[in-house]
Parts: sequence; structure tokens; C-alpha cells
Amino acid sequence: MKEKQARLQRSEVPVGQKKIQAFQDVVSRASSKLSPRLRRRRGRGARARNIARLRLLKFHLKFALRQARRFHRRFTFRQVLGFYIGVPAAISLILCLVFLLWKPPKGVTPDLVSSRKPSPIELIQEIQVALGAHNPRAAHAAAAGLQKFYPMDPRTFVACGTVSAHEKNYDEARKSFLYALELAHGLAPALINLGEVEFAVGNYGQAAKYYEEAGLSLPRNPLILFRRYLCYSLMNDRPKTEDMLREINASPYSVEWYFIQASEAFRSGNRPEAQRLASVAATLFGERATAYQESLKRLGWLK
Repeated sequence: MKEKQARLQRSEVPVGQKKIQAFQDVVSRASSKLSPRLRRRRGRGARARNIARLRLLKFHLKFALRQARRFHRRFTFRQVLGFYIGVPAAISLILCLVFLLWKPPKGVTPDLVSSRKPSPIELIQEIQVALGAHNPRAAHAAAAGLQKFYPMDPRTFVACGTVSAHEKNYDEARKSFLYALELAHGLAPALINLGEVEFAVGNYGQAAKYYEEAGLSLPRNPLILFRRYLCYSLMNDRPKTEDMLREINASPYSVEWYFIQASEAFRSGNRPEAQRLASVAATLFGERATAYQESLKRLGWLK
């Protein structure tokens, strides 16, 4: 009964589908299980394909040689040699000319050539580098870029005021910092720089107010603490100076602690001890001590 059902199922499959299934079964077998006859047939087919490829390659090579002979017969050896040397040289010359024509002229920065405009941080960093290298021309160029691309950004006026203050043009610097505060009320960099300007012109009371206001947003900034101490000390406001000393003594052996102790030594007339403390701080803290040294040099306490 089962054999009859199997015959009926096989008879129901179409003849074309039977042939496809048989071909797939043969192809899916491993090569080791193929009959010797089928393996020989496969080998003959592969050899025939390789021979056909070789013949096609020969035909193309012969055709290329024939065309080359025809070309060479028309011209002399010198003409052919000049062609093979001159054509690559001409192509190279054209590429060089294109490169030279495409290259931007001198004085045009990559930022102006590119479609994107420089970010304010990039321009501010350029100003900082230029001021550190004592290159006022580059600093003014970067400041002009800020004014061109970011005319209403408060950072633009802080940067421009910094350039003016570096040139000791304190009136212009004060205007820039005040305008930055109008755009962004309570901006700490503008307040600190205003304190620096007032401190530089000897207006220590106003400088202390700006430092106090900046300290609201930066309460533990060591440089602001040191500047406030200097303002109170130079104003002979002893109660506030004592308060600052107690606040600084809460974190001893920090960079501001060393310079405040040096300032106290200068005020009491102990110059050797003040010089020793400032030297120790410069050795321990390196570049972080530069701003504190500049403040004491501005007052004539350090050389």
C-alpha cells in the first residue's frame, strides 16, 4: 500500500520539475562521490574554457600588435619615441598648470578659502597665541574676524577688550567689557577683565567690586581670591584682608596661599622671605604662577 502511494506521489510531480531536481541533486554532491564519468566530463569542460580564454587573449594581443605596427610604419623611430615621451610630459605639465592656477594667492587663509567660517573659539585661541607671542598684528586680525563673523557675541567684545588692555588702551578695553556685560549680564570673563583694568589704573575699590561680582559665579577661583586680597590690602581695609587670609588659610600650600604669604612679607618689609616664597611657588606650580607673578611685578614687589 505504501509503495503504491509513493508511486502515485512521484507520478504527480511534473517531468520538468523532476529533471531540475535531478540536476540539483547531482550538483550538490561532493566531488568525491561523483562518478568517474561525470568527473571526466567536468574536467573536459574546464579545459575547454581555459583554452577559449587563452585563444581570446592571443587574439587581442595579435590585434594590438598589428595596430601598433601600422602606427609605427607611418612614423619614424624618433617621432614614435617623441610621442611616447612627449604625451606623458604634456599631461604632467597641464596638471601642474592646473594646480598652480587653483592654488590660492598668498595672504588668503584656509578659513577664507573654505566654505565654513571659523568658530569663535578658534579665533579667541588665535588671539591668545598672538598676545603670548607679542604679535599685535595677528591679534588684531583675529579680533577683526570675530567682529566680522560674530558681531553680537559677548565673547567678541571680551576678546577685543583683551587686545586693547594688552596695548594699555584701558578706556577702549573698559568700553568693550561693559558692552559684553550688556549682552550677557554677569559674564565672569568680562567682570574679571574689568577688575584687571581698574586694578591696572589703580582704582582698587572698583576692581574689588568687579572681582566680588565675578566670585559669585566662580566662588573658589584662586586668581579671583588673590586679586581680591590684593585690592583689600592696597586699600588698607584690614578687616576684609583678615577675612581673606582666613579663607586662604583653609587651603594651605596652594598657589594663591604662597603668593598671599609673599605679599604679606612684602607689606611687612621682609623682602628676602617674600622672594623665597614666590620662587618656591614658581618652582612648584610652573605656568600657573605666571599670572600671580605679573600682579606682584606690576606693583613693583617682584623684579
